[in-house]
Amino acid sequence: MCIAFLAVDSHPRYPLVVLANRDEMFARPTLAMAPWEGHPTIIAGRDLRAGGTWFGVNELGHLALLTNYREPPEATRPETSRGALVSGYLSGEHGDFETHLREHGASFAGFNIIFGPWRRLRHFSNRGPGFTPLGPEIHGLSNALLNTPWPKVVRGKMLLEEALAEEELEVERLFEILDNNVPAEEDDLPETGLSRAIEQRLSSIRIPAQGPYGSRSATILLVDLDGQMRLWERPYDGGPTL
Repeated sequence: MCIAFLAVDSHPRYPLVVLANRDEMFARPTLAMAPWEGHPTIIAGRDLRAGGTWFGVNELGHLALLTNYREPPEATRPETSRGALVSGYLSGEHGDFETHLREHGASFAGFNIIFGPWRRLRHFSNRGPGFTPLGPEIHGLSNALLNTPWPKVVRGKMLLEEALAEEELEVERLFEILDNNVPAEEDDLPETGLSRAIEQRLSSIRIPAQGPYGSRSATILLVDLDGQMRLWERPYDGGPTL
């Protein structure tokens, strides 16, 4: 997953709204979001290569989502799968998850994770200063730290704010936000060690399929005032969600 927007206490009917795109190699084998075999209390997609996931919820009302932290191509990248953090949190196998992140976060390549009971979400990055509670506002997370104002993060937060202002919250409109493929202006691109051409290609909310990589699927999560979770997942054309 490479971009997510979370509206916390920003809508009268839905105290939590989450929009997320997963960007990945199209050849990487994947299962669509569903209850997990062996862990039926977890609802998530599944990476069949490494076994973890990028976004999921469990029956306790907890959720977790992960994005990579973009670093120069020459940066050292440990082989431990970052998706194991999400599945480990949702299954409860790590016990005190904050302690686990403090003690083992350095053994992973750069990542961001948002996790917790849906009313008490926190952000952590092994490239950041520590844990940050998600307060009542619209948050954006891409491949830098939480709310870093990359153009696509700023655009998505603005579009979500507009959608939340309407009397009815339309799921189709939320998917349209995730489907936005407008690239950033060259002067607004971040400097992350990639070429300017690649930076621009990655600068839209949805990364169009070009070659083996792009946005593969979009996920919407709505949590109502009773804590009831509703989930939608939709694949994009250009690559299969198996």
